[in-house]
This record gives sequence, structure tokens and C-alpha cells, in this order.
Amino acid sequence: MFLIFTAQTTQSMKKHSGMRPHDIAALLKIARKGRESWFMKDLAHELRISASEISESINRSIIGGLM
Repeated sequence: MFLIFTAQTTQSMKKHSGMRPHDIAALLKIARKGRESWFMKDLAHELRISASEISESINRSIIGGLM
């Protein structure tokens, strides 16, 4: 799955105070999937963290320029 965000989208996201260790696990899981489609709920289940935490993790990665 490819995510496309505009400058307006990233500006409306809430600020964060840095990355968290499980953000790296989420990024690695997404990278491993390659071009395979995925859903946040599936990542949450595979990593055993909440879907909302996956969402926040992805937002932190986007703000940090990693996604």
C-alpha cells in the first residue's frame, strides 16, 4: 500500500515528541510486506499492539520523514 500525503495533511496531524521503539517494528513489518497490501488492524494484530497505536506510529513516521 502506498500512502500519499500532501503538506496540508502533515500539517494537520498532531505533533509528536519523538519516535518510540515499536515504531521501528511497525516500519520493518511494513517494509517486509513490500508491495503486498496491508491493513492497520492486521499490523496491530501481528505486532500485538492496538490499532490506534499503529495509527499513531505511522503518523510519527510520516512526520519524521521515514514514510
